[in-house]
Amino acid sequence: MSSARLTSEKPINALIVTVAVAYILWYFAFMIEFSSFWTRLAISSTVLLFMCAALAWNGSFPGKVGLNWRALIIGICWGLGMYVATLMSYKAVENYVRDDAGAVYALMGDVDVGLVVLTLLYVSFTEELYWRGFVFETLSCGLGVTKALLLTTLFYSTIHIWTSNLPLMLVAAVAGLLWGVLYRLTRSVFSAWASHALWDLMVFVFLPLR
Repeated sequence: MSSARLTSEKPINALIVTVAVAYILWYFAFMIEFSSFWTRLAISSTVLLFMCAALAWNGSFPGKVGLNWRALIIGICWGLGMYVATLMSYKAVENYVRDDAGAVYALMGDVDVGLVVLTLLYVSFTEELYWRGFVFETLSCGLGVTKALLLTTLFYSTIHIWTSNLPLMLVAAVAGLLWGVLYRLTRSVFSAWASHALWDLMVFVFLPLR
């Protein structure tokens, strides 16, 4: 077996294992009655972060962090645009998705707003690091950009399948696709994180949809 084939198989094997772990982690975050939702989400995200660190240590992490002001500004603008589009879309179909949206907001519980903000900043970073920095980059090496983008989006959306909340999965799919496009355009996890974090904060803290 050639060294080139070994090199290509190494990250793919890691991807299969870690994606399976991600599905388990999101089951834990959304379905297991333990502490608060935010604690469970932070724990799950920490496992994602450790997986990324292990992959980087093993030479299997192909992502580009891209820490710079240009990436930050682009990410912020992208996130604001996504929030406006989300708000307009929600208002257009509110009568049909109000209960599903309520179920998502009910997960927040009665916790300190500052804790929610910090958790969202942390979770959005670990998600972008893993889904765009590792999954998308690894898939694009073998499948090309378009197929990798669509498959990563499929994974990112369906890890929410445990909730049986179709509107949530649809929002995750659209948002994941847009963050994937942003990452591809900027080649920066930092840019995708800025967009993801701002969108989360607007939707869940500062200007909720409902």
